[in-house]
Amino acid sequence: MAISTTTNPFKFELMSSIALQIFIIFFLVSCMSCLPNPPWSSKEKIAFSLCTEKKADDECSSDIYMMDHDGKNRSRLTNTKDDNKMPRWSKDGYKLAFMSDRGGKDKIYVMKFDKSSYCRWGNCWITRLTTAPNNSREQFPNWHPKNDTLIFQSIDSSGTIKLATANFDSTTDFLHSTETSGVININPPIPGYPKFPSWSPNGSRIAFVSEMNGEETIFIAKADGTESYPITKPDFDSTLPVWAPNGRSIAFASNRDGDFDIYIVNPDGTDLKKITANIGNELEPSWSPDSKKVVYTADSASTSKHPYSSREIFIVNIFDKKMAPKRITHNSIDESYPAWAPKFED
Repeated sequence: MAISTTTNPFKFELMSSIALQIFIIFFLVSCMSCLPNPPWSSKEKIAFSLCTEKKADDECSSDIYMMDHDGKNRSRLTNTKDDNKMPRWSKDGYKLAFMSDRGGKDKIYVMKFDKSSYCRWGNCWITRLTTAPNNSREQFPNWHPKNDTLIFQSIDSSGTIKLATANFDSTTDFLHSTETSGVININPPIPGYPKFPSWSPNGSRIAFVSEMNGEETIFIAKADGTESYPITKPDFDSTLPVWAPNGRSIAFASNRDGDFDIYIVNPDGTDLKKITANIGNELEPSWSPDSKKVVYTADSASTSKHPYSSREIFIVNIFDKKMAPKRITHNSIDESYPAWAPKFED
C-alpha cells in the first residue's frame, strides 16, 4: 500500500498560525520586561533631577529620573540636552509637572502616565503647559490637591516675580493641552516678590517665600492671595516650604544655624523643630505620603568609592530621633528636587 506524502494545507496553516501567536506573545512579554516600571507599579516612588551634562559655566543640564524610595530601580524619564528639573507629582500620581528650558526659556511641562502609555527609553509623552510670552520664565510648579490646576512662579523680562496658576486639561489631545492662566495678587502687600509656592492639602491656602529685611521669609495666605502673614522671622533665610500631606506641618530649609538645614513648623508658626544637622547644606524637602518622613538633598563627602563630593538624596524620619538620615543615592553627581509620589489606588 502506497503511503501519501502530501501535507494537509489546512493543518499546516493552523500550525503556522499557532506558532505565530506563540511568537508574538513571547515577543511582547520580552519587550515589556525591557520597559521601565510605570509609577503605579509601586506606591513608594521618588522623582528627582540628575545632572547629565556640565556646561561651560559649570552649570548642569539635568534630566528627570524616577526611583524606588530606597534608591533602587532607577528609570530615566527625560532624555534631552536641555535642563529638566523641579518635578512635582499630581495628587493621583499619574502626572508629573516639571520645568524645562527646551524651548529656550524656562516653562512648565507635564508628563502623563497611564496603564497604556509607558515612558519608552527616556522619551515620555510630554506637553508644554505654560504658553506665556517667550521672554518670561515659569518655575517651581505645584499641583492643586483636588484638581488639575498648577501654581508656579512667573518671572517677566524685567525680573518681576509673580505667583500664577494654569489649568491642565487632560481631556484634550495631550499634545495640544489648553491653558487658562491667572495671577495671584498677595494682600496685604509683601515687601518682596513671592516665590516657591506650595498648596495646602485641602487647597484652601498657599505657603510661599518673600524677602523681609533682606532675608527670605515664609508666608501663608488664602488660595486667592488674601490674608497673608509670615510664619518665620526675618532673622535668617527660610525657604522652599512644602506642606505635609496631613496639613499639620510645613517643611523648609533655613540657615539660622549656619549651613542650611531642614526644619518643620506648624502653619501658624509655632512648634519649630530642626530635623537635620549635618555638615553642609540640606535643601529641597519633600514629604512622604504618610507625613512621617522627609526626602531632601544634601552635600555629600567624598569617599574612596565615590571620590567626588556632590549633591545626593537623603531621607529622614521626623519621629525617630535615634535613626540617622539615610542616604539613598551614591552617584557622585549632583541630584536635586526630589519629589515623593503620593499614595493612590492601582
